[in-house]
Amino acid sequence: MAPGRAMLGIGTGFTGRNTMGLPPVKLERMREYIEMCRKLLRGEEVMYREGKRERAIRFLHPNHGYINLKDPIPIHVAANGPRRSSSPASRRRMDHCALRPRPHPRRLQAYRNGRGARGAQA
Repeated sequence: MAPGRAMLGIGTGFTGRNTMGLPPVKLERMREYIEMCRKLLRGEEVMYREGKRERAIRFLHPNHGYINLKDPIPIHVAANGPRRSSSPASRRRMDHCALRPRPHPRRLQAYRNGRGARGAQA
């Protein structure tokens, strides 16, 4: 695939997990997952944890041309709640933030100004 045609979208899975009777992923776990994905996309090895198991993971055969790790892949985060879109830690992890279909104009302007959703309430 040509550079610039791929992106990674991540969210808590609120709707999808809810339909299976599961709660959304906790914010801190989502942040860890985003950081793991970013490192993998840079060609690094990361520690992946599932329950009590922890394993070092990486892409197989990164030099065989199966995956392009030299061109950046932007990470888009679905973030509707104030903690997801407003904290500096959250904004550092995402390249783009997908807000609700029609966010309130003050919230949108606050996010654009780097204050996040909480800045819209001030």
